[in-house]
Amino acid sequence: MLSVYDHVQIYLWNTGIDMRKGFHGLEALVSQNGLDPFDGSLFVFFSKNRTRVKILTWTQGGFAIYYKHLQKGRFPKLDFTQQHATLRSDQLRLLLDRVDFTQVKQSIIWEKKIKR
Repeated sequence: MLSVYDHVQIYLWNTGIDMRKGFHGLEALVSQNGLDPFDGSLFVFFSKNRTRVKILTWTQGGFAIYYKHLQKGRFPKLDFTQQHATLRSDQLRLLLDRVDFTQVKQSIIWEKKIKR
């Protein structure tokens, strides 16, 4: 399980990527888009068929990758026009659970947060 703090910046990539990319390939992709891969932010990348996700982050002297591969189903496709968008930590948790948070009422998200 991935723990995400509320103060961490989270960037979601709009286009699917080649999942063969490792630490340096993902870091280069982040840098090419004007973001700092060393600032502790989370960078979320989905495969083209939306069955895999990689999350890149910098932690105490090195990169770490969180990787999830779905056996059934797909991650929801969010509709935005920029190369990348920012997410809140609760939105990332819902996305990793395959919930399209754009279709969920805000009150439901807050109820889930309060019950924890």
